[in-house]
Amino acid sequence: WHRHALAEVAEPLLVRALQSAWEHLAGDGAALSVAKVHASLELIRGPHGGELSLGRGIRLVVEQETCRLTAAPQPDPAGWGPQALAVPGTTRAGDWTATVSLMEQAAREPLAQTVSTEATGKGWRTLIDAKAVGEKLCIRRRTRGDRFQPLGMTEPVRLQNVLVNAKVPRTERDALPLVVSDRGIAWVPGVRVADWAHVTRSTRRVIAVSLEPSQARGH
Repeated sequence: WHRHALAEVAEPLLVRALQSAWEHLAGDGAALSVAKVHASLELIRGPHGGELSLGRGIRLVVEQETCRLTAAPQPDPAGWGPQALAVPGTTRAGDWTATVSLMEQAAREPLAQTVSTEATGKGWRTLIDAKAVGEKLCIRRRTRGDRFQPLGMTEPVRLQNVLVNAKVPRTERDALPLVVSDRGIAWVPGVRVADWAHVTRSTRRVIAVSLEPSQARGH
């Protein structure tokens, strides 16, 4: 739901909407307790976002502009940590497939100067400076304390702040694949490439990286 629109709905209707969504996820006949209903209303109409566990693995997630009632994601039994990327080549990491290629850039015909990331319909694609990122690239999830220097910034900042400002949903942040070099995070797909990694007129070798959900991933 759109948070501000939902917050303006009359309380009886809002309670009915929550109960209906809860029953849809929890099963016929399920009902939210009065305490959970009141806590949900306070969170939706309050000044801050957050999460509320409603039981049965279901959470109310309230963000800057949206509210959602969602079943908690099932843990990934295999998991995936840092996975080295084949440069060039194709690499599978968790739910993602990374395709990497190398190309040369003519001095008079720059491929990209400020392009940071673009959506491909299913995933994302970007160009990065091969010399800046070095020979080793990997893909991984975010970790506590990660810092990132987005294109246009002179110093690294907390990745958490970058994701919040980019309005990446809270429920998607931990699963977001990051492209990382020995120097740091080179690309946050769907957000930006690092300032030190983007392609400029002086770039001669370019790495093209695309990330798409693997076929095994849910619809």
